Amino acid sequence: MDRVTLEVQARTPGKSSAARALRRQGVIPGVLYGNGRDPVPVQVAATALREAITGDGGRHAILDVRAPGSEQAAPAILKDFQVDPVRGVLTHFDLLSIRMDQAIDSVTTLTLVGDAEGIRLGGGVLDQPTHEQHIKGLPAALPEHIEVDVTALAVGDSIHLRDISPPAGIAFTDDGDLVLASVMAPTRMEEPEVEEGAEGVEGEEAAVEGDDSGGASGEGDEASS
Repeated sequence: MDRVTLEVQARTPGKSSAARALRRQGVIPGVLYGNGRDPVPVQVAATALREAITGDGGRHAILDVRAPGSEQAAPAILKDFQVDPVRGVLTHFDLLSIRMDQAIDSVTTLTLVGDAEGIRLGGGVLDQPTHEQHIKGLPAALPEHIEVDVTALAVGDSIHLRDISPPAGIAFTDDGDLVLASVMAPTRMEEPEVEEGAEGVEGEEAAVEGDDSGGASGEGDEASS
C-alpha cells in the first residue's frame, strides 16, 4: 500500500457548535487512538485529508501521521469517517495508530475482470452484490483491491468467496458463502396472450344487446299507437 504523510494538529474538544465552526474554516475534527494510548482529539485541513484518502491507496492507505508532541511520524489508517448526507463532505474522522509488525483488520475493494461467458453467449446480466471485502494481514501486505475473474461465469452461475484465494499473507474474514458476482438470465418482456375467440364473443354480445334494444323500441311504438 502507498504511504501518505498527514499532518494533524491538537484540538480542544467542545460542543457541536465548535466543530461546525472548524468545518466552516475548512478544518475537519477527528480522533487519533490505538497502540494502547488514550484517544487524542485532533484536527486536519480538509484539503490535506481529502488528498490523503483519494490517492492510489484510497481510504485504505497507510498514513504516516505527524501528531502533536511526536518527534516523528507514526503509521496509522483511516478507521472510520462521517460524511454530510446532503453536501457529501467529510465531517469527522477516526485515525487508528498501528504497528507494521502486527496484523490488522481492514477492508479492500473488489474489482471484477474478464468478459463473462453468460453475457457474451447468453445475453445475461452481470450482478455484483459485494463491492468490499473484509480482510486481515500485516499493514504492508494489505492490497488496494482484489481482482475477481468472471470470464467462466455462465447464465445462472455465481462466484462465492470460497471460490477465490486470498493474496499472500492475507486472510478473508467474511463468510465463505458470500456471493461476489453472478450472471442472471436476461429479462424478457412478453406480450399478454389474447384468448382465442374472445373478440367473437364480444361481437355476439353486442349483437344481442342491439336486438334487445330494437325490441324495446318496437314495444314502445305499439304502446304509443
